[in-house]
Amino acid sequence: VNEELIVTRDWLADRVGSFNADGPGLIDVRSPEAYLGARNAAELVDSNARHGHLPGAVDVHWIGNVNGQRLTEPGTLASLYFDAAGLDMSGPTVVYGQGNVNPTNTWLVLQALQAEDVRMYDGGFREWANVPEALRGRCPVETKTTTVVETSGSVGGGGDGGFSCT
Repeated sequence: VNEELIVTRDWLADRVGSFNADGPGLIDVRSPEAYLGARNAAELVDSNARHGHLPGAVDVHWIGNVNGQRLTEPGTLASLYFDAAGLDMSGPTVVYGQGNVNPTNTWLVLQALQAEDVRMYDGGFREWANVPEALRGRCPVETKTTTVVETSGSVGGGGDGGFSCT
C-alpha cells in the first residue's frame, strides 16, 4: 500500500472546516440522496449510525464518470470536477464513498485528468458515520448542501454481461 495515496479518519478530522475552502478538496462519490442523508431514501445504508456527508464535501456521483462500458469524454469529466464542483486540483484532493470501490473509479479519473495530489479515504463514509459517540464531535456529519453536481451516466452495455468497477 502506498501510504501517500491514503488518508485516515484522523487526517480528515484534523482538517474539518477547511475542505474546498483553503484546505484540501473533498469529493463524496455517493448518490445525491446518500450525500444529503435524505430520509427514507433507498440509497441510505441501514448499518450507518448517521447519514449525510463529511462537512465541506462536494458531491459528484461516480456514475458520471462512465458512459456504458467507457469513461465519459475527458472534456466533460474536466468540466464536472473543475467547473461544476469548483475543485482546485493543484492541492490535495480526497475522494470517498461508502466503501472503497466507487471512489477508486473517481481517483483514477482524477489521475487521468492530471490532478496533482489525489488521495482516497479508504475507511469511507462507513467508518466516519459509525465512530463511537465520544468521537462524533471530532467527526461531524452534515446534511446541508455544500455542492451537488448533477451527473448522468450509465453502467453496463448491450447485453454482454454488464460493467464491473472491480
